[in-house]
Amino acid sequence: MPVEPTLIASHTADARLAADPLLAIGLVLAVALVAAAALTPTVRRLIEGSGRPDGNREQDAAVPPERQADLVVTAASRLEELTRLAAEIEAFAETHALPPRAAMHLDLAVEEIVSNAINYGFADMAEREDAIELSLTLEGDGVDIRIADRGRPFDPLSQAPEPDTEATIEERSVGGLGIHIVKTVMTGLRYTRIDDRNVLDMTLPLAAPDQAGEDATP
Repeated sequence: MPVEPTLIASHTADARLAADPLLAIGLVLAVALVAAAALTPTVRRLIEGSGRPDGNREQDAAVPPERQADLVVTAASRLEELTRLAAEIEAFAETHALPPRAAMHLDLAVEEIVSNAINYGFADMAEREDAIELSLTLEGDGVDIRIADRGRPFDPLSQAPEPDTEATIEERSVGGLGIHIVKTVMTGLRYTRIDDRNVLDMTLPLAAPDQAGEDATP
């Protein structure tokens, strides 16, 4: 019975590989290189990226970039700066077409918080030019506000006196009414002490400014 030529060739190749280990190793490497060249780009990314087609991009995409403020103003620790801050707020309101009542509430809140910071947080302290930082960010149907100052620890949400809104103007004690209005027209009020700075975050809703204004009337 004749022997198939392919069988003879196979046995001959096996004998040569057994007799020459270097030849066997070279053949294995050649097969591996051919297989690697045949990999599709997707399979390669799966191998190089620990099982994910885009490597670490999935993890990076899960962290959204930080939203930059639309307005950042630095002010000194003196009351004269309130005029400049008011002008910046007015320009911001005009640029973003804020409703008039919302613009008024924004100006009132910033003036109240900043004046409290200067009067209480910087009392008997040396004046500094980088004392206060105001950040405004238009986000959806509201304005996110952050006021940070480098004065002594002072939480206006808890340390400012609560006014007696039932009393007459003559009977009311001085102070507290501005903070009361801020608490009424703002949402998401939060005070923190970060890196030796007082930081107050709050949001001014723009959706229904008329209702907020009616509630804020003292």
